Amino acid sequence: MNASRIATTNAFRRQASYEIVIGEALRLEDNKYVSRQIISSIKAHGLDHTLLLANKIDQHFHTSAEESSNLTEGGQRPPFKDIKQRADELSSLDNVDDNDIESYEAYLLGCAESAAKRVKAVQLEDRMKAVYGDGLQILTVTAQGWLDWLNRNRSTDPNFGPNMTGIPRVQQALLHLAAEQNLPAYRNHYFHALPKIVKRCYRILKKNAQEGGYEHFQASAKKAIESFKVASSKSMVVWAAATVPKIFTGLQREEAASRVRLLIQLWKIRWDVRWNTWNMTLGENGIPCHSDSVAYSSRDVNWNRDLLETMETPTSIQHSYTSSIPFVGNWREKMLADLDQCFVSSTQAIVTVCKKIRLSIDTLSVSADLKNRTITTWESSRCSISRVLDDYKTTLQASITEVYRAVTTEEDVECLISQLNKPRFREAYDQQKGEGAWGRQQEKLLDVFKNFVAKYEEAAIAKMKARLIETANEMLKSVAQELYAFVKITEVFFKSDTYNTPQHVQARQKLTAWLPKYRKTLNEIQRAFPAQMPVEKGKAKVKAKVAPHPAKRIKIEHETGIAVKKE
Repeated sequence: MNASRIATTNAFRRQASYEIVIGEALRLEDNKYVSRQIISSIKAHGLDHTLLLANKIDQHFHTSAEESSNLTEGGQRPPFKDIKQRADELSSLDNVDDNDIESYEAYLLGCAESAAKRVKAVQLEDRMKAVYGDGLQILTVTAQGWLDWLNRNRSTDPNFGPNMTGIPRVQQALLHLAAEQNLPAYRNHYFHALPKIVKRCYRILKKNAQEGGYEHFQASAKKAIESFKVASSKSMVVWAAATVPKIFTGLQREEAASRVRLLIQLWKIRWDVRWNTWNMTLGENGIPCHSDSVAYSSRDVNWNRDLLETMETPTSIQHSYTSSIPFVGNWREKMLADLDQCFVSSTQAIVTVCKKIRLSIDTLSVSADLKNRTITTWESSRCSISRVLDDYKTTLQASITEVYRAVTTEEDVECLISQLNKPRFREAYDQQKGEGAWGRQQEKLLDVFKNFVAKYEEAAIAKMKARLIETANEMLKSVAQELYAFVKITEVFFKSDTYNTPQHVQARQKLTAWLPKYRKTLNEIQRAFPAQMPVEKGKAKVKAKVAPHPAKRIKIEHETGIAVKKE
């Protein structure tokens, strides 16, 4: 796969909320490619948003008949205990054909072998979680076993029952993912969007007489909102500059630059690399995709990752000049620790405009009914603004983490560090070829990377500022919409010229009759919502029911204990 295609694929992957990594169970633990994909997914989406599917457990977890028999004889837990009990019962059976006895013995042995493989699959799950963390959801399956069950023309049933294949568990997990994504949207729809329709209906049904001074209040509110928009827009750049700190101190920046120089010298001698391999790596921007070099054989070569490690401690160290301190990670942690102050300073203009509008309402000289109605409407708008701010704080935190992942990702040529280094690698690559080319290229490489650490820091800070400003502006835009909506609502408190027309009267009568039914239905739906999203977690257990008699064989099922009767 070429570098551009890898970059396009990775860009698509990063837009997803979850990622599924699939590998074969046998080599899952020592498969470097799968390991790299898991680490990449965890970095992009988080541990709890990464699903690992280990396939072909029926083929890879070989279990001999002797091993299955030993597990059955010494088994003290289901299903081995149940299988042993059924096997012991065979000697006491009378008037049963010998062929049926042999068939049932073979069936029990097949059940024991399948259960033993499932035990090994659970052990694999535990080992993978020990490596990557308990939050990793790993599902062990046999896709072919599931397809065998779907085949209506099969001559015999597979030893792995439908549930033991693991596919139903995968289906359930994917359904839960969809539910987790959809429930907040449904909740917002039924608890916030649809109730607004009720309020709009009441505004149609109830009208006030126009009173003097109210138009002045509306004009004053609009003016306050306009001032808020201008002031908040101007303050965002200053706010972002004050919010985003430097990544390094002066001394730390110099130490990182020294590690970069030593690293570039290491590239020339590491693994006894030859010039043509070095030259090709330069030409491919530090990420060789088509190398047949013996030096690079079975190695994941990525110069951009090497450079990043001079500033950020990685999960697995690739070279001796790795930083002992995760400077970029500490930079992120500092911003997350200061998140409350960041939130307060970016929402100060909102607090000010809300106070102005509330003060204008309190000083209104209108009837008690109109004033109370205005206060009620304002409180509803203020609640909507509070929800926007709640979402904003969550989004602010996510934005900081998102930028951190972006500036510490070096998987392809479109990553920030790759884009930053591309002209540097090209400048070194374009040095005159021929005798002494290697020395000229390395000398140029050392020269163009003198300011690498400072330029990387500058680019990372600029990216963080831009993302925070974008996040804050989206929030301010939503708040302004809520404020304008409040003023718009106050404008429909009063009767229009068409209010007393027959058509308007008839429409209000129909609305009056329909509204109680709508509210009743809405309340019923709201009561049906769960208090929280049900989540199924935990490791798979090996348990099953076993056929009590060879005359009525019952397939042993995994996990759920559901028995499928075979006629």
